[in-house]
Amino acid sequence: MKSRYVALAEVQMAAASSSVERARIETRIAAYLARQGERHAAVEIATRLREQFSQSPDAEVSASLHLVEALLDFFGDLNSAASAKMSRALALASAARIARVESLASAWLAHFAFSTHRLQSMRECLDRSFASAAADDYDALCRSASVCAVAAHLAGDLQRARRWYGAARKHALEVGDDATLSSRMHNFVAMAAMNLRQSVLTGVGSGREEFDLLLSEAQSASNYDDLIGAASLDMLLPTLRAYVHSLRDEPEQALALYGVEARAARAQGMERMAPWFLADMAWCHLKLGHNDESRDLANEAETLLSSAQGVQVDDAAAAQSRLAAVFAEFGDSARSLKHEVTALEGWSRFQSLQVELLDIVNCVEVRFGEVAFSNR
Repeated sequence: MKSRYVALAEVQMAAASSSVERARIETRIAAYLARQGERHAAVEIATRLREQFSQSPDAEVSASLHLVEALLDFFGDLNSAASAKMSRALALASAARIARVESLASAWLAHFAFSTHRLQSMRECLDRSFASAAADDYDALCRSASVCAVAAHLAGDLQRARRWYGAARKHALEVGDDATLSSRMHNFVAMAAMNLRQSVLTGVGSGREEFDLLLSEAQSASNYDDLIGAASLDMLLPTLRAYVHSLRDEPEQALALYGVEARAARAQGMERMAPWFLADMAWCHLKLGHNDESRDLANEAETLLSSAQGVQVDDAAAAQSRLAAVFAEFGDSARSLKHEVTALEGWSRFQSLQVELLDIVNCVEVRFGEVAFSNR
């Protein structure tokens, strides 16, 4: 099924008055396809346009192609090179005063910064994106609103997050952006799962209905992906379902999902979550009486925690919480206590991060709420 976004862009291309204008529109199609996971089609467009403009470059086409390449890296395997390429797109757009690309590249850099908890960079990029966006610049407004939504959600303010999710949805609908509607569902599930994990592992229980609702949301997101043909980062939802089953004390169901999906997720650039996956799998095996498997996985998780790059503070704290429980069951009180203390410290740092995230979103609302929530 052809995307509404692509169909609308093709209509605009047909009405374009020049080859340059058509190429500018086509870069938007390539960016959309990259987000959708249609890598081959996106690369084909980008390669063709680079050749077409190799002798007579157009600043907007060049900047947009850097943006496309950044998205190909990010949605291929969360490649860290994406940030450098997106920064290049921003620099070119800024130098040539191309507000549309400047705003969109800034929004994506805010997204990248959020995903690695670089909050000052996230704050600066959001400010720049909203400040340079026109009222009808739906691609950029949609992405910036999505960043604010996940930030508020991860910080635990679901009411504020829903407002921003709604704004992102409104902007996406203006241009038929099915990929963003899909990512909105993914993001909601991911942030809710992280909130639930924090609640359960820090000792604040959660009702079964919350688990059931989250699993239902995950299935809905998967169904929507199937409908629109999305294929990017397709291992995210199965791994989220796995650890929701684990948190619900259903280790057998969790391991059935973890068996293949955790390895595939790590191959798609989610290596930073490996200590959590392994620690949670160790806990699941322990609950099923698989002591040897549990011990091996716990040792591997412990090693990775001390060596892996880019592990987020909440993922590390969650892994430490699980390892504390596993080693306590094995009677290794010294290792259990070490992980328990480290987990408490990690959760405390994460709570501070949540406070800062809310401050960023509040500041954005004060400065840019009118354009972000515009009913135009």
